[in-house]
Amino acid sequence: MFKSECSPTLMNVLSLIWRNKTVSSKSGTAFAEQEPHALNILIAGRGAVGSLYGWLLSRSGNNVTHLVRDNVNSEDATLEIDFVDRSKSLSNHIRETYHARCVTDLRMGKECDLAILPIQVQQVQQTLESLRDLPSTTVVVILTSVWEPLSNLDELVSPRTCIFGYPTVSAICADRVLHAVSKSRVVLGTTKEQHTEGLRIVCSTFDKAGCHTEIHDGIDETFRIFVAANIGFWSGLALSDNMRSFFHYIRLLDQCRGASEEAWRLCKLLGINVSEYDDLHDLVRLDWTTRLYLSLFYQIDIYHRQLITRRRQLWPEVLELQENLLVDAEKLSVSAPNLHYLHDRMVERYLGHLT
Repeated sequence: MFKSECSPTLMNVLSLIWRNKTVSSKSGTAFAEQEPHALNILIAGRGAVGSLYGWLLSRSGNNVTHLVRDNVNSEDATLEIDFVDRSKSLSNHIRETYHARCVTDLRMGKECDLAILPIQVQQVQQTLESLRDLPSTTVVVILTSVWEPLSNLDELVSPRTCIFGYPTVSAICADRVLHAVSKSRVVLGTTKEQHTEGLRIVCSTFDKAGCHTEIHDGIDETFRIFVAANIGFWSGLALSDNMRSFFHYIRLLDQCRGASEEAWRLCKLLGINVSEYDDLHDLVRLDWTTRLYLSLFYQIDIYHRQLITRRRQLWPEVLELQENLLVDAEKLSVSAPNLHYLHDRMVERYLGHLT
């Protein structure tokens, strides 16, 4: 029922996205640079997910267009995104800017290579039906938490290659992650949604200076959004066999033409230490399903460690989530020893933080 490698159709499309870099098929060989090729990327909305993708992908050299509902069309807008940490006595305010187009019609993104659509429950059907306005060659990444009511999903997405990601901005991850591979798409669905605590509404407003997005409230909440916005997208793209160190977050972002520099800088500004994960990159050349689970493990782990650092306690719900991933992975014949190894390493680190 589950394949150990991507379908040819999916591989061909993913190679389009990764075309600016390649990885040698020989283990231990360094990344080989190719001539950079900027992607034309359409992002629906300017909420937390859309803003993070827009900032990251624009600053890494790609051509970003935001699809907005406001009656604003701009060929080159300077957009702002604020990371606000009010968890301490003094407010920590980090402002970033990037350039992007803003359009009000999905058809204005007809030349895009990649469309990223974070959508709410009530917008799923409408958004999927609007995909007909995009060319069949566009890779579509849809981030939502609701798939069950869509009985005509195959009809709506055909013949495009879609990567369905979870979670949305309102959730961290699911207690179970289901996977199904068909001829032309990868579906990352869930059975249950876990909402973030205390996450405030992200405010996006347009004025003469462009669009301004403010994300608050606290480092851990900001990082939750950052993780949530990336689990579905980066995990889906990393199904490519070109990935050698799938679960290392910075190396993963590095495959998207310099995006790692922006991600690394953001992590540093927010006080997030990722350097200690370098020693995990020896678990390489794994089948794509194992790499997917390792990525989920890694993202959940680094999020959990931020909570431990601030609150000095383990969160049983997060540990239970990791245990559930182990159970699901074994059902799918994933390389369980690798997962157990990573899980044991995480537990050791948790205990080290508490002593």
